[in-house]
Amino acid sequence: MVAFGIETINQAQPQADRNGLDDSISYNLGANYNACWAKFFFYTQIFENYTSAAKTTTFSLDGGVDGYGVNVGVEVPAFGGAVMAGRLRREPRR
Repeated sequence: MVAFGIETINQAQPQADRNGLDDSISYNLGANYNACWAKFFFYTQIFENYTSAAKTTTFSLDGGVDGYGVNVGVEVPAFGGAVMAGRLRREPRR
């Protein structure tokens, strides 16, 4: 399965204009593949002009921030359930 999406936030407000903030945009791509013995996952996001991320305090800048995130993971059936492992890399930059 593969999924793609684009999200944009209209920053048409006086404070955004004062800070020189353009509209926020993110490009998202996710995929998974079930190989029967394991399921593999991949997700990536590229974002521009975000003043905060996912309502967290990871970063908050009035002028916005650009960056990316990549997540790679695997799920393997084991012990009557599943064992999952993943690796996340994110990099906000200005």
